Amino acid sequence: MLASTSSVQLSYLEEVTFGVIDDTGTPKKLRMTGESLAYDIKSEASKEINASRQVSDLVQVGATTQGGINLEAQYREYDPFFEALLASTFTEIGTDGVSAITATFATAGNTVTATVGTFAGLVSGQWISFIGAGVNTGIYRIETVTSATAIVLDSDYALVGDATDVACSVSSSRLTLGLDALRTFTIQKQFADVNQFFAYRGMAASQLSLNFATGALLTGGIDFMGADSIRDDVTLFSNAATDATGYGIMNAVTGVGKILVNKAPLAGTFVKSATVKINANLRGQTALGVLGNADIGTGTFDIGGTLEFYLKDGAIYDQALANTPVSVEFPISDVNNNGYAFVFNNCKLGVPTVQAGSKDSDVMLSVPFTAVAPTSADKMMYLDRFGVAPA
Repeated sequence: MLASTSSVQLSYLEEVTFGVIDDTGTPKKLRMTGESLAYDIKSEASKEINASRQVSDLVQVGATTQGGINLEAQYREYDPFFEALLASTFTEIGTDGVSAITATFATAGNTVTATVGTFAGLVSGQWISFIGAGVNTGIYRIETVTSATAIVLDSDYALVGDATDVACSVSSSRLTLGLDALRTFTIQKQFADVNQFFAYRGMAASQLSLNFATGALLTGGIDFMGADSIRDDVTLFSNAATDATGYGIMNAVTGVGKILVNKAPLAGTFVKSATVKINANLRGQTALGVLGNADIGTGTFDIGGTLEFYLKDGAIYDQALANTPVSVEFPISDVNNNGYAFVFNNCKLGVPTVQAGSKDSDVMLSVPFTAVAPTSADKMMYLDRFGVAPA
């Protein structure tokens, strides 16, 4: 039998020591739609001069381990890599980001008041979801945290109806840029039909890309940079891998909420497509006596993307020319309201092109944006997670 891509399974395990497979940890299977993980050895031909006119040797002088996985956006499946990429961890309310409350929902003022439990840990501008709250089950953005037991929700994400003393749950966890030590993983590629196992060690998440397009699933990829790779006929992990998460896949139509620009929904126009890219600018660090990377160096975060608008007026164009900072934020979720919200509070816009490329087509504004942090207290982005606790 020859190997088929239909029999490939990825699994991963976080490392305690860079480039060393942890013997005690439990690996986890990883969902993906394709992968490009590879180990490449650089060789140099001898420059020795001899009368035979032949090359006397080809010597290994370096190696690189890199590549990525292609993905469809799913709740919690890639969280360890998100945390590693942003050098931080999710700050959670309650247990696993879910807290039980009893609350009164009031459409007048768009307020929620907890009679049992609290909203401690939540902040203005954070995205949350209510679980098991009847007609008010869903995703919301906090306008103001009035007290530990009362919040006002953004009017653009309005409550559906009044309700008193509803036993439900509130969910939110927040991730932002940090300065945590580099986290690395061993990623194993298994070709189950021919019993071949390739382990890529010291793999650090270096870049995340997400693509949002109408009529399609939310797709993207995570790129890695690592130390080296080894192969065997049996698994290179000491323990069996647990199953991947089983949550639904998000799409770019029902799975994307209102896109807010400057804290308000777009007026008079729509976004046709969008991209988000987060690059940690990692670099391999080589050393004498080491075939591969001896370590991974960190760099400056580069965060941004593009928004493709239907041309309606010149407001966005004028803001780009004036170098006016704007905020961009939007939630993504599966059919059960499990998902994330991307929050970019300070973005500088690139100047969009305005062209009529052909007849009988829509005029689009493709607007690049770059997240910035004007002061050391600012953050270039936040990633809010909301939904059910993991089983």
